[in-house]
Amino acid sequence: MIQRPHSTPMDNPVAIASAASRDVLLLYQLTHVRRIRALLDARAAERRGAEFGPLLDVFETVGSDLAVLEQTHSIPFAELCGALALPKWLRDALVLIAAPHLVDSVRGAIARFWDQPHRTYVDAALIVELQRSLEDVLPVAAALREGGVLHSAGLVESVPISVGHTPSRLEHELVPTPRLLRILDGEVGLDPRFVAFARVLPTDADAAIGVMTSTAHASVVELLSSGQGIANANDVRLLIAGSSGAGKLRLAQSLAAKLGKRFILSVESALLPSDPIHLG
Repeated sequence: MIQRPHSTPMDNPVAIASAASRDVLLLYQLTHVRRIRALLDARAAERRGAEFGPLLDVFETVGSDLAVLEQTHSIPFAELCGALALPKWLRDALVLIAAPHLVDSVRGAIARFWDQPHRTYVDAALIVELQRSLEDVLPVAAALREGGVLHSAGLVESVPISVGHTPSRLEHELVPTPRLLRILDGEVGLDPRFVAFARVLPTDADAAIGVMTSTAHASVVELLSSGQGIANANDVRLLIAGSSGAGKLRLAQSLAAKLGKRFILSVESALLPSDPIHLG
């Protein structure tokens, strides 16, 4: 039985016009969970010396089913992974982290893998064990720690666990944030901790009409599209200055649309808290 994420409603949800239907998104989640279950069961069988080939076949077959879904539908999770340029193993790790919070039976599969009934959570040690193709543990552990790409993107948090010894960072439980669970649900929006001062807005190619002449607008778009002076075309940063009501936000929405972006993050600097927000 799939469990809906327990998160507070978003202040500013953004519907995706071409997004997959709720039924397709639910199928997508369940297909991911089935694939993760097959991998867990295959590795558990391998550890016991039992036959595991058919389970790996299921893992590969279901992976093909996921690829078809992603090719035929607009899936926010797949688009996010592409935007972050996540390698396949890290994308699988992200799904594994979320899986116990989608279907509770995944916890039982994790316990069977370890042959420890109380070890039902996801940590970096589990991910390293499952991803047999990874040769160097240290870069993997670094990617899964605080400061790694998943944490920095606000998708994963590390939680210390209670064990009979001082846990290493490989043993910290990795849990999905409300943002990740909402993205898997097909929603694009902010973490509830940021809604007081920030909004996610759709881009609009025509939003700059009346703000900037079409000639000047086209010149800026051409400059940005050429990538001149930009180290990373996926990380364009602009400083747009002007008086209140001049159309700075509209210009940003228009330029972002011309660059192929679907959303922008608008932050009210005057409302930013003076103290850092704790994300742990």
